[in-house]
Amino acid sequence: MGAVRHLKPPGFRQTTSYIRQDLFAPFQAQKAIPRNIDVIVSNPPYISRNDIESTTARSVRNWEPRLALVPSIPLENKKVQDEDVFYHRLIELHRDHFCSSKILVMEVGSEVQAGRVVAMARAMVGNHRVEVWADFPEQKAEELRSLPVPDGSGRITITGTGSVRCVVLYRRQIKRYAKEPD
Repeated sequence: MGAVRHLKPPGFRQTTSYIRQDLFAPFQAQKAIPRNIDVIVSNPPYISRNDIESTTARSVRNWEPRLALVPSIPLENKKVQDEDVFYHRLIELHRDHFCSSKILVMEVGSEVQAGRVVAMARAMVGNHRVEVWADFPEQKAEELRSLPVPDGSGRITITGTGSVRCVVLYRRQIKRYAKEPD
């Protein structure tokens, strides 16, 4: 809650809306989504069909709904791995002027997946700032950490301490606060 408190300047109203929508419906069918969104936060299914049995803890496999863990939506673009299908669509929503979100935060399952999502984001929205956050992004790591980006564009710095947790995209021109109507 501390971060939210600092983002809200005195005298400004803060509104939060939650929308349930089919992420894969055509843009024209997305009538419930407002045109101007400040932040999209997503914890999509991101475990591959192979990894669910081999690397996921038994308690997760036995008690979590499989639909929440493993993407079941095939993507026509075969350049994207099955477990990354939601990231591709979320980046499209962030990029396109349809909803023009200012910030997109996506939880990822591993450093390797974070690298793939960074490469995907750079290819799809090259002019946006991309960051990788660890569990505690506000904490300064003792050593600079980075991870390789599989598209050959080099490495990206990991912000914070702990395990890699999120890939964050920012539009280049973010206004600090919107004025409240008079």
